[in-house]
Amino acid sequence: MSPQILAGMANLRGRITEELGIPGGNVTVSASHTHPLGCLPVDDDEQLDHIVGAINEALEKMAQNEEDVARHWPSIRRSRRSGSGGPGPIRS
Repeated sequence: MSPQILAGMANLRGRITEELGIPGGNVTVSASHTHPLGCLPVDDDEQLDHIVGAINEALEKMAQNEEDVARHWPSIRRSRRSGSGGPGPIRS
């Protein structure tokens, strides 16, 4: 891997750690191909802003979903125990 790509990955991980509090060692970056050849989405600030923004948006949605589940969980559990409707048990 080129030194430029390694430096870009370190920069991305650093921004994610600094701005979102996610340790850089917990960040995995994957690309199936690049446009143009040799360019990765960590080569300029605009791309980095977009990536960090997308991660932040996903974290906000995840937090909202967790709040929704926590708020509704008691009624979901009651309806499952009583057999009075609601979704059935999750089966694998």
